[in-house]
Amino acid sequence: MKVQLDKDGPARYTVAGETFEPGDVKDVSDGLAETLLEKPHFSEPETGTGTDETDADAEAFDADEWLDQDYGTRADRVEAGDVDEHLDEIAEVETSDTVSDAIGVRRAELEE
Repeated sequence: MKVQLDKDGPARYTVAGETFEPGDVKDVSDGLAETLLEKPHFSEPETGTGTDETDADAEAFDADEWLDQDYGTRADRVEAGDVDEHLDEIAEVETSDTVSDAIGVRRAELEE
C-alpha cells in the first residue's frame, strides 16, 4: 500500500527501515501503512502520484535546505537519482567532495 509524507511534514521520518522526506510516496506493507496513516502528515497519495514528479509538481531547488542535510544523505540522494532535475544547481553549491563525486558518477550514468 502506498503512503505519502505531506510536503509540510517533518524534514525526515524514519520507521521500520523506511525513510521518508517531505513529498515522498513509498509502497509499504499494509500494516505499516495503517500505522502511518494514523499519524499526522501521512496520507494516501492522490491517484496518479508516485515517486516521479511532473514539471508542474517539481519544486524549486533550495540550496540552504539541501546543505542542511548531512553529506551522506546528500550523496545517497544523488546516487539514487532523487534530485536529477537539480544536479546543476547542486553542483554549484555543494561543499562535500563525496557529494561532488556522486554528481559526476550520476551524470555519467544519465549519459549512458
